Amino acid sequence: MNDYFDELESGLRDAVRRRAYLPWYGRLGQLSGRHRGLAALVAVFVIATPAVAAVGAASGWFSKGSSPIYYPASANSGLGKVPPRDGRLLPVRVADPNGGPPWGIRLVKTTRRETCIQVGRVVDGQIGQLGIDTAWHDDHEFHEIKPNDQMADICGATDDAGHGFVDQAVYGAPASVDIPLDNSSGAPNACIDPYTSLSLPGFVRRGGKLTPFEKRVLSRIKRQRRADGDCPLDAMRMIFVGLLGPDAKSVTYKTPSGQTRTQRTLAGTGAYLIVFRETASDCLDFAKSPFTSGDSCGAGNTGPNPYLQAPSAITKVTYADGKSCSDQPSATLTAAYVKLGEKTRRLPGKRARQVFDQFLTQHHLHQGGLFNAIEPSCNPVGWVAPRLPKLTAAKVTSPIKLTVSEGIRFCSKATQMNTFNGAVPCDKRVPAGDRSFAAAGPGQTAVLVTVSFTARQAVTTANSYYEWNVKNPGNHGGGGGPLQQNIRAGQRITLSQFVGSDLAGTYRGTVAFVQDAGRKGSGYRHLFTRYGERLPPGTFVVGHFSFKLPLKR
Repeated sequence: MNDYFDELESGLRDAVRRRAYLPWYGRLGQLSGRHRGLAALVAVFVIATPAVAAVGAASGWFSKGSSPIYYPASANSGLGKVPPRDGRLLPVRVADPNGGPPWGIRLVKTTRRETCIQVGRVVDGQIGQLGIDTAWHDDHEFHEIKPNDQMADICGATDDAGHGFVDQAVYGAPASVDIPLDNSSGAPNACIDPYTSLSLPGFVRRGGKLTPFEKRVLSRIKRQRRADGDCPLDAMRMIFVGLLGPDAKSVTYKTPSGQTRTQRTLAGTGAYLIVFRETASDCLDFAKSPFTSGDSCGAGNTGPNPYLQAPSAITKVTYADGKSCSDQPSATLTAAYVKLGEKTRRLPGKRARQVFDQFLTQHHLHQGGLFNAIEPSCNPVGWVAPRLPKLTAAKVTSPIKLTVSEGIRFCSKATQMNTFNGAVPCDKRVPAGDRSFAAAGPGQTAVLVTVSFTARQAVTTANSYYEWNVKNPGNHGGGGGPLQQNIRAGQRITLSQFVGSDLAGTYRGTVAFVQDAGRKGSGYRHLFTRYGERLPPGTFVVGHFSFKLPLKR
C-alpha cells in the first residue's frame, strides 16, 4: 500500500514539474520545499477523486477574482435578459493547447426566446476568464462570468419544442477568454490579437503612397498596440462551437495539421466545442473564403447563425437517422469562381458583367444561389416550427410618415449617444432637455431621414421584428436595419438614419414586418436589405416611401 502512494506522489510531482511553465502553476516552483510537499499532498486528494478528475488538476489551485463589468442586458430589447437562476453548464470540456483550466460551454435562454451559449474556461463548475497574457493585469486569478454580466451573443434560434440552434467560428480568441463573444466593456488590459496585422494594415504590405485615411488607420493601430500590446503568439485560439439540435449525433472536422476527426455531440442539445491554437497560416486556412480578401483572420469569423455554415473547421454533421450534411462547397465550383474573379478584374465593367452572367448560366446558378453554393449551410434538423397566426398584407400595412431634414447639428432627447430617432436640426438653438451632436464635419451638412408608422402586429421575441431599408440612387448601396425590441400592437414606431447629402437622385425605402425568422435566424434579414423587394417567406410590407436629394431650399 505504501508503495502505491509513493508511486502516486512521484507521478503527481512529475505532473506538477512538467506543467510548471504554465502561468497557473509557475507559483508552485517558487514555494519552499515544505510547501511544495504540501501542494503535492493536496493534489493527491484532488486528483484521486474520480468526480473531480474530469475537470483537471487546476481546480482550487488559485484564488478567485472579481467578475467582469458588462453592459446591462435588457429584458425587452436586443437578445433579451437571462432570467434569475437560469443557465446550465454543459458537460463539455476541451483541453487548452497550453494546459490549465479546460474550456467549456454554459447554455442560457433569454426573455426574448433566444438560446445562447457562453464560452470560457471552467473552474469549480463556473465559466470565466483568466488573468493571464496581460488580461486583468496578469493577476493570475479566475474571474467568473455570470449569465447577465455578459449578454451572450452566440445566440441562434429556439424552436417550438425549446431546442436551441446556433453555430459560430471565432478567430483571434486569447487563451485568457477576454474576447468579444459578448457585448461587453471587456476586462482591463486585454492584449491584441497579433495576427490582426495581417488584415487592417494590408495597404502597408502593398507599398506605395498611403492615402490620408490609410495613414489615420495605421496611426490608430500603432497607438492601440502601444497601449495594450500584442498577445503572446502561443496564446491565441480558434474556437468552433455550436448547438446542432437533439437529432445531431456527431461532427466531422479538420485539424490544423490536415487530419480529419469525428467527435460525438452532446445528447439532447447537439453541442460541440473545438479549440485550436491559432497561427497565421492555420487561421487563414480555416477562415478564408472566395468571398473574402484571403489575408484576414479576424474577418473570417462566421456566425452566430442558427445553421452551420462554411468557412469552418466542421466539414460534416451526422444525424440520428444516419443521414449527414456537409457545409463544404464543390472544389470544382470554388476553383472556377476564383478563376472568374481573376479574369473579371482585368475587364471593363460592362464586359465583366457579361462574363459573370455567362458563368452563372454555365453553372445553372442565379446571383443569390451563387453565395449558397460557395458557402453552403446545413439547416437545422429536427426543427419544430412555431404555430403562428396566419397573416396577410392587409393585417400589416400601415401609412408611413416621412420626414427629411438637413443640418450641421442635430438635437435629441435620447439618453444614449448615437440614438437619433426623433432628432431635429438645431444649428441655431438647442431645445431645453435635448442633447446636441455634430452630424457632419466642419462646414458640412447632413441629411436625416425619419419614418414613423403604427405597428399593427406585436413583437415579443427576437425571431420577429420590424425592419426598414433605404436604397441609394443608382448602384450605391443603402442603409437601414431591424428594430430589435419588443413592440405592442398599436405602438407608434419612429426610425431614423443619416444619408450622404452629396449623392443626388431618388432614394427609395421599404418598411417590412418579419413574422418569424425561425431556423433562418435574424441574419436572414440581409436578403431583404440586399435584394430590395425580393422578400423572404414570412415577410410582409408595411409601406413604401421615397425622397429626392438635394432638398429644395
